[in-house]
Amino acid sequence: MITQDLVNEHLRLDGDADEDYVSYLIEAATEYVTALTQVANDEAAPRRYDHACLLIIGHWYQTREAVSEVNLQQVPFGARMLINQLRPVGAGFGVTTPDSSNAFVLTGSVET
Repeated sequence: MITQDLVNEHLRLDGDADEDYVSYLIEAATEYVTALTQVANDEAAPRRYDHACLLIIGHWYQTREAVSEVNLQQVPFGARMLINQLRPVGAGFGVTTPDSSNAFVLTGSVET
């Protein structure tokens, strides 16, 4: 489950720095991942859900603006992979059976 303390530790924040903004990011990230996966932010959520949310929150925390002098990047690939694994069967995303090289083939993509 994503909590303020867990996110503060992930972002390496001390005290109440940016507490309101971090709370906002927690709500936005959990809504985003829940909408894509139908997994709720509760005690039963798999660690992949939590980690996907943490990666997204970290990305959003460091990239606060749509325009910047710094090179902007898409949502981290790791978060997208975790979200794909959590998507319900039949949602058009996920892992198919291994191909002839014994590598698993990903289908679909997550729109950001």
